[in-house]
Amino acid sequence: MARALRDIMLRMHDSQILKNRVRELRMARNLRQADLAQQVQVTRQTILAIEKDRLNPSIRLSLKIAQVLGEAVDHVFYL
Repeated sequence: MARALRDIMLRMHDSQILKNRVRELRMARNLRQADLAQQVQVTRQTILAIEKDRLNPSIRLSLKIAQVLGEAVDHVFYL
C-alpha cells in the first residue's frame, strides 16, 4: 500500500513540473542561446539552465522569452 501511494505521489509531482520548448523554438528561429539571452536581458547560462529544466523562470522572464520567440507563453512553457 505504501509503495502504491508513493508511486501515485511521484506521478502527481512529475505532472506538475514546468516543462518548456525554449530550445526547440529558439533553434527553429536560428537564435543562439546568447542571442535570446541578450534580448531578454539575462545571461546565456540562464537560458541554458531553463532549456535543461534546471531553472523555472519567473513569470516576467517567461513572458519575455515567449514574446521574443513569437509564441504564446503557454505554448513555450507547460505542465
